[in-house]
Amino acid sequence: DYRYFPDPDLVPVITTPDRVEEVRASLGELPAQLRTRLIADYGLSPYDASVLVNQGRELIEYYLRVADLSGEAKAACNWVTQEVLRVLKEKSISIGDFKIRPEQLADLLEHISRSEFSASRGREVFDDMANQEKLSANIVSETVLKLGIGKVDEGELEALCQELLDANPKIVADVQSGKQQAVGALIGQAKQKNPNIDPGQVRAICLKLIQQ
Repeated sequence: DYRYFPDPDLVPVITTPDRVEEVRASLGELPAQLRTRLIADYGLSPYDASVLVNQGRELIEYYLRVADLSGEAKAACNWVTQEVLRVLKEKSISIGDFKIRPEQLADLLEHISRSEFSASRGREVFDDMANQEKLSANIVSETVLKLGIGKVDEGELEALCQELLDANPKIVADVQSGKQQAVGALIGQAKQKNPNIDPGQVRAICLKLIQQ
């Protein structure tokens, strides 16, 4: 039978407690600690935290920078794990080669959080930026201007909603009978007339006008 026996040519290795602590300190923040910090300090779900951690330290650092600059931890997670990872996969590149820097993505998220345009239009800006050769410090504002994206005046939006309601009495009747989901058809019509509209605002205004 095989029996373990010590190799006579190997010298004993003696590790002091101080050396153990030195090596432990050099390891940095371990994955489990990172997940705990993302959940506790950034309010992420265990699932979202795991998705980020599983992508590696470089992508985590990118996310942390975006979250800290924008103050939108959850939104930053969604954009990094969905839009950023999508582009990395499509272009077969690493986060280190990704052209949109954390500061620029954070700027885009701030525009969206201020309701200057919807998240769907924000994705148009993001995709355009990701395909540009060079990105200036004001790339978000420049791309928004190039794509003709702008905030819709509330009065203009309400007038558009009233116009749609007048043209669609059946939808109004359906909503009044309790089928609030019917208002979704008006959102598509509104986007055809003005691609800058916020679908959530259109829905809310249409429901308010119907209930008046």
